[in-house]
This record gives sequence, structure tokens and C-alpha cells, in this order.
Amino acid sequence: MRLTQATDYAIRAVLHLAHLPKGTTVEANEIATAQSIPVRFLLKIFRSLAAAGIVGSQRGPGGGYVLLRDPAQVTLLDILEAVEGPTAINRCLIDADFCSRHAADYCPVRQAMASVQKVLAAELARYDIATLAAHEHKGEG
Repeated sequence: MRLTQATDYAIRAVLHLAHLPKGTTVEANEIATAQSIPVRFLLKIFRSLAAAGIVGSQRGPGGGYVLLRDPAQVTLLDILEAVEGPTAINRCLIDADFCSRHAADYCPVRQAMASVQKVLAAELARYDIATLAAHEHKGEG
């Protein structure tokens, strides 16, 4: 399993916003430059983050992007799902009908993958942006 570049950029952008005083609006160009993210790609990512209620956007002079949620209430899982959609390490976990054997109800592989997915989601949910930002700021991460 490999996360997309968009998810990596989204995490970096949200971390950038978390370092700012609450309610601070910053232009996408500033974040893109600071985080070495192509600005057009960042704008696309921000649309996904905004749809998930993680960031907000303000148009016009003084406009830009702002973190809407408390960084302690935003997890890596939240960001991943905002950008990638629901987590599923195997397609049969998305929809049992994807199983060509029609064995979803009793397949031991599906059961194992579901267990792994549950652990992965729990671990991603354990890491919040406030904690990561604090460690990053101290040079610990």
C-alpha cells in the first residue's frame, strides 16, 4: 500500500496551517513555496480538504486558506480520507460484490485484510495534527 503524493502534500499543507495562529488566512502560493508543492496541485488538494471541512477558503484581498478545525481534532486518517476517499486495502472491503468468487462472507483472506485495515485506520486516527506540528516545530519529526 502506498499513499499518493496528494495525501503527502495535504498533510504538509495542513501542518503548515497548524503552525499559524488560530484563524490565520494564508495564500496558497505561500504554502506551496514553503512546502515545495506545485501551486496548481495544492489548489486541487485544498478543494478536497475544504469539502471535508478541514480547511476553508476566502476569496479576494487578504484571502487564502485557513484551518477550520482544531489541529488536535484533525487526524492523519481525516486527511487521507479527505484526499483519497474511504480507506480500503482490498477492493472487496469496499464492496463484497467485487469478489469474483462470491465468497466475501467466509473468505479468510478478506477477514485478514479487514483486520489489518482496522488496525491501520486506528493507527492513522491516533496521530493528530497538533501533536505532529508540535514535534515538527521542536525538530522531533
